[in-house]
Amino acid sequence: MKQYREQNLLPVIVIYGGKMQIKNLKFSMKNHGPVLFAIILFLVLIFIPTGYEGALVYQNADRVRAEVLSTDESEIVDAGLIRTGEQRCEVRILGGRFEGETGLMGCNDLKSLDYLDQCH
Repeated sequence: MKQYREQNLLPVIVIYGGKMQIKNLKFSMKNHGPVLFAIILFLVLIFIPTGYEGALVYQNADRVRAEVLSTDESEIVDAGLIRTGEQRCEVRILGGRFEGETGLMGCNDLKSLDYLDQCH
């Protein structure tokens, strides 16, 4: 191994056509520098705090069931199979602290993804 370090070579085992060979790759900043730079940058960016650690979007929200009373689909853009926009729904809350309240407006954002979108 000492001979490899002195010549700045990296021993690499290559298996090709059923034969195993040891090849010596010369380390150079021209060839390996961008890869090393990208790895170091990646590691630095992973550990930089973003300010969103532990933040929850709906910290004081209750997830409860609601009944849809009416819908307003005037802001939905229908282009063949793709539907985007938002559907506004008047809902009645069926549980939680606001149980029984009606006249509340809910918004259903359509993102033109069949597995996410539901029109009521």
